[in-house]
Amino acid sequence: MNVLLYIILTSLLGGGLHGQMERGIRGRLQDSMGPIEKVRVEVRRGHRLPISRTIEEINVELEGFRLKGGPPTEGLLFAKGKDVPAGKVNRIQVVARRFQVEGLLVKELRFTIERLRYNLRKALLRKRLEILDVGKCRGEILLEESALNHYISPKVKEIEGFRLRLERNRVEVSGRYKTRLGISVPIVFVTRLQPQIGKIYLIDPQLKVSVIPVPSFVTERVIGQINPIVDLNSDPALPCILRISRLQVEGARLRAETQIFLKLAVPVRSAGGEYKLASARAAAGRAQE
Repeated sequence: MNVLLYIILTSLLGGGLHGQMERGIRGRLQDSMGPIEKVRVEVRRGHRLPISRTIEEINVELEGFRLKGGPPTEGLLFAKGKDVPAGKVNRIQVVARRFQVEGLLVKELRFTIERLRYNLRKALLRKRLEILDVGKCRGEILLEESALNHYISPKVKEIEGFRLRLERNRVEVSGRYKTRLGISVPIVFVTRLQPQIGKIYLIDPQLKVSVIPVPSFVTERVIGQINPIVDLNSDPALPCILRISRLQVEGARLRAETQIFLKLAVPVRSAGGEYKLASARAAAGRAQE
C-alpha cells in the first residue's frame, strides 16, 4: 500500500502549475499505474494570480485499477529546512476505490496530507516534488472479508476449505483438518487482531470446535501460514511508511486507521511505548536484534 502512496505523491506537481496541473497529474498517474477506470483530479487555489505559491487543496479520486510493478525510478526528494523558494499545498486528499495491489482487492483507501511545503523551483523546472516540510498525515484502508479470504486461502496448507470470518472483537478461522489416519475433521478456532506498525497479525488462537482432538501445533502452523494477513508497507525501503493506529471490524469489513510518515525514516517503538522516527539504518539494526 505504501507503493501506491509513493506513486501518487511522485505524480503531484509534475505537470506544471495552474491550467496544466490537473492534466499533468492525471497523465503521470496513468503512466505509472497503467489502465484506470476512473481518474478525477481537482486543484483549488487560494489566489487567482499566476504568481501565487499557495494551493489550497488537491483532490485525487481513483477507481478500478490493478497496481503492478514497483515505484517510479524518479521519486520524492526530501530537504527539510532547505532555504529555497517554497510553494505550499494546504491539503492533499486522495481516495482510491476498488483496486488490487499484490493480489489483495481493496475496497477503499483514503489519505490526507496537510501543510506540505515544497521546492517551487524543482516543481516548475524539473517536474519533481522535493518536500521541505509537512504537517499531519493520516490514512484509512477498508478491506472486505471476502477479499481477505481470497487473498489468504492460497497460503494455508494445513486445512482444507479455509474460511476467515470477521466478528466484533475477534476473528474466526474454520476448515477441515486431515489427520494422520487420512480422516478430514472440521476445525474452528478464534483469534484476535493485532497491528504491528503496518502489518496485521492474528494472535492467541483458541480451539473452539473439533470432533477429534487436534494437537495445538496445528493451529500454530495455520497462524504461521496466515501471518501477517496484511502488510501495508510492502516496500519498507520507500520514504513513506504507514503505521496502523486503530483496527475496527464493521460487519464483514475491516477498517484500519493509519498514521503516515513521510521521511527517510521509519517508525519504531521507544522504551516509553511511543512511536518515534528513526533512521532507516537504525531501524534495520533494531530489527536484527
